[in-house]
Amino acid sequence: MCGGRRVVYGYYADQDNDCQIFHICVPMQQLFPDLYDAEDIYQFSFICPAYTIFTQDAMVCAWVDSAFPCSEAHHLYDRNNNFFVVPAEEVYREAPVSTTTTTTTTTTASTTTTSTRKPVSRPFWTYFRSTLASSPKPTTQFTPTVNQPITPQIELLPPPSTLPPETTPQEPSTTLLP
Repeated sequence: MCGGRRVVYGYYADQDNDCQIFHICVPMQQLFPDLYDAEDIYQFSFICPAYTIFTQDAMVCAWVDSAFPCSEAHHLYDRNNNFFVVPAEEVYREAPVSTTTTTTTTTTASTTTTSTRKPVSRPFWTYFRSTLASSPKPTTQFTPTVNQPITPQIELLPPPSTLPPETTPQEPSTTLLP
């Protein structure tokens, strides 16, 4: 799903599997251009719970009757282009500003909140890019391991001596009350 074409980071409905499966594609070059090549793409695949499918419009698993039509999901793949995009307009934060109001009879101080413009200095991922720029590129290819049985490291049941004794079911008594 993630290979074979130019892919951006994002969530993709798997139409070949009736959108019961979705994939998260992570092209490492998009996140860390100085460290990775275009072919370094990780794919994580997930199965939606029973009676749900992946709805490309909201990028979540939803009930089949309320999901975006699976056959049209590919038309919304471009929504993934919105990840990691810095908004064109400045981001504003609220800052408290003190004002004093005076009348002829009383003097009161009140605090109101007004908007002051404080543009965000840089996107959050540039921090990671700058800290990892000096790191060498990984030399080994990531290969997922095949699922293997897990052997528990702890005893799941208490020792037999602490279990209650087994009882056999008895027939209910049929006693008539006076």
